[in-house]
Amino acid sequence: MAIKMTRGSGNVFTDLGFSAAGADNLQLRWTLMIQLPRRLTARRAAQAQATRLLGVSQPRISDLYRGKIERFSVDTLIAMLDNTGADVRVTVRNRTTPAERLKEAEPRSGFGLNEVLGGGPDAVSAHRCSLNVLLKGCNQRLAARDGVLDRWQ
Repeated sequence: MAIKMTRGSGNVFTDLGFSAAGADNLQLRWTLMIQLPRRLTARRAAQAQATRLLGVSQPRISDLYRGKIERFSVDTLIAMLDNTGADVRVTVRNRTTPAERLKEAEPRSGFGLNEVLGGGPDAVSAHRCSLNVLLKGCNQRLAARDGVLDRWQ
């Protein structure tokens, strides 16, 4: 028996039938919400420590760990993340259709060895460089971009 698969839209809440605005809000809250347990775990904070750090009650911490998304607003989640030292940034852009999102998710053609080597279409064959030379060149370009070229020479 064949299993029928359908490509998702990129937002599970849209795929579950929520309105566009509702799905975007849930996606944002979920994105923020999953960061809190990760950050608390990284700090090795027990629930009692987490209550003091986040300034909330123990039942709220329990709701957080149980993923009770309906009990948290975007504002609350951002304030809690701020208390963990997180730098929260939100990007606003024009809404895209599912087809446009799929196109954006496709691998971009034209970025490969040619662009890394800085040549035209025949750059790979023209340079005929070994993998080690290629990697050294990439490392130097990255290091120069980051201002640490001396570490790679």
